[in-house]
Amino acid sequence: MFICQKKMKSNMEIKLDRYHINRKIYKIKLKLHKLYLYIFWPFIWLRNYILVKNFPFLEPQCGWGIDMCYLPKGYKYNYEQTWLDCLSSSWRKKFGLAICKELKQAIKQYGLKDYKVCQVKEKFGTLEWYDEGGCDATINVINKYNKISMETCFNCGRPAEYVSTNWITYYCPRCAKRKEKKGIKCVPIKK
Repeated sequence: MFICQKKMKSNMEIKLDRYHINRKIYKIKLKLHKLYLYIFWPFIWLRNYILVKNFPFLEPQCGWGIDMCYLPKGYKYNYEQTWLDCLSSSWRKKFGLAICKELKQAIKQYGLKDYKVCQVKEKFGTLEWYDEGGCDATINVINKYNKISMETCFNCGRPAEYVSTNWITYYCPRCAKRKEKKGIKCVPIKK
């Protein structure tokens, strides 16, 4: 009688198998990302080109991850990113163009030729928009959208009713429940 016994793998062999599987998954993800960039790069470039032509202050000139103030002479901006790309996708959809239109109107109205954006980010769950060459009108526009960002869900753009307790971010009830399932505590906003 022939009995076929399956050989048991050692812990080291199992770890090596997982390592090789993870490497293959990583390589596949990398190829998909390159394919995504190859397919969508012309659309991203065109979108950003149109944005910068309409709102020149969105072109990154200083700050932008690396210190753009110290770029070599002859550096040419390639429309890869604009300052609006620093906003969460929900904020960008909800009020990204609106803030640009209002800023453009204030710049035109007060003749601000040297206006430029230095940094755009999220801090304590709200929009932070740092600029140079502005006036009270641009500050009022930025403050208006800072308050709107505090009332907008960071993930989906719905009205925010909850705030997380560890990394301060504002969420709608649906997104707050998702965060709670992941172990992030959210509490109702006191109005």
